[in-house]
This record gives sequence, C-alpha cells and structure tokens, in this order.
Amino acid sequence: MQSKKLKGFVLALCCILGVTWFIGCATTEKSMQKETPAGEVADINQLLGLAEKKASKETPEEKSGKSETIPEDEVLKLLGIAGEEKTTSAKTETKKGSLEDEVRSLETKEAALADKEKTLKEKVVQQEKKISLIESSAKKTTPVWKSSSFAGRYQEARQDYLNRHYREAIQKFEALLDIDTQNSLSDNCQYWIGECYYGLGNYQQAIIAFEKVFSFPQSNKDDAAQLKLGLCYMRLNDKKRAKAELQKLIDNYPTSEFVSIAKRLIAKIGG
Repeated sequence: MQSKKLKGFVLALCCILGVTWFIGCATTEKSMQKETPAGEVADINQLLGLAEKKASKETPEEKSGKSETIPEDEVLKLLGIAGEEKTTSAKTETKKGSLEDEVRSLETKEAALADKEKTLKEKVVQQEKKISLIESSAKKTTPVWKSSSFAGRYQEARQDYLNRHYREAIQKFEALLDIDTQNSLSDNCQYWIGECYYGLGNYQQAIIAFEKVFSFPQSNKDDAAQLKLGLCYMRLNDKKRAKAELQKLIDNYPTSEFVSIAKRLIAKIGG
C-alpha cells in the first residue's frame, strides 16, 4: 500500500517538474526573441530559410516599389541630353580651333602679300628707269641748231629749258655731250638734263642725271647737284635719304651758297 502511494507521489512530482520545465523554456524563448537584434534575427531567418520564403511571397507590385533610384546623370544619358551637351562642347572647341587656324593662315598670306607688293614696287621703279632710258634713246634725234659753236648751242638748249620745253632741252644737252664731254660746259649740260627731268616730275631719272655730274672733274655744279639730290628724295617722300644727301652738302661743300638752304630743309624734314 505504501509502495503504491510512493509511486503515485513520484509520478505526480515528475509531472509537476515537467510542467515547470516546459513553462520555463517557453518564457526563455520569448525573452530571447525580444532581446535578439534585427540583424541577428535576419541572419537566423536566413539560416532557417525564412527570408527566402518571405521574398518568394512578395508581389510584383511590391518588388517594383523597391526598385533602386537611377542617378540623374544616368537619366540624362538615357534621354540623350548629356550626349548632346558633350557633342555641342566638342563642336564648339573644334570650330574655335578651326577659326584660329584660319586667322593664322590669313596672317601668313597677308605677310606674303606685303612682301610681294614691296618686290613689285621695286620692280616697277626699275622698269620705269629702263623705260625712261629707252624713251630717251628712241626719241633722240639730231636737233636743229641755229649756232655752230658749242657755247652757242648750249645757250639754245638752256633757252628751251627756261621755256619749259624740257624734252627738247634734254635732246639738245645730250647731243652736246655726244659731241664733247671735255668741254668746260659739259658738266653744265649734264646738270641741266637733271633739271629737265626734275621739271617733268621724273625724280628717279633726275637722280640718275644729277649723280652723273660728279663724274666731271672740277665741276662748278657739284654743290647744286647735291642739293637737287636732296630735293628729289624729298619729292619721293624718302625723308631719311633726303636728310643724308642734304647733310652731305653741308659736310662736303661748307662754303657753298646752298648750305643755308640745306639746313632749313633738314629742319623742315625733322625726325
């Protein structure tokens, strides 16, 4: 009898202990669930395969709502705007470079044209000299003299100059030089040829004629020819050469009556 009571007591005690243990385990599980961080829960769920199940249950609408935001530059690129800006910038830079190259090309061409113009002007001057010489030779005819002497004919040529018949005077002075270059009036003939060309406005040919005066020894027209050289270059607007020729008159012929004129002309030129 006592043995049965003892067995019943043990059985009851086991039941009580079992219930207590079950309740304690349940309480502990709830506490652990409350205290477990979200990250650990997610990890646990992932390990248990719960996350995949949950993801598989999401609707297409939910998935589309969770799509990532596309960056602004990607949107512009998709719309073609960014590409257009880059293309426009590249075209602008290309056009700018092309314009700069064109400007440099034009500047080079301008410099080349300036050189050509200068060369052509020099050639024109040389051609004018040649033409003048050819014309002088072609028009050289034997003048009709009234006098038979060199001095008398010199006066006839001189009168043509005074009457401004410059071409007739040139023909007569040149004819006298063809006759005699050693006459005491030969240097005068050469000087007046220069004066005739000066009167015609042919200053280049006048310069050639006046320079030939210095080839005559002991000429009384050297200082006058030197002055006229300065005046010819002034007419040609070559101020530097004009001053040089006038200064040469002052230096080489200090006692000349034309020195004062040369000084006034130099002061007038200035610079």
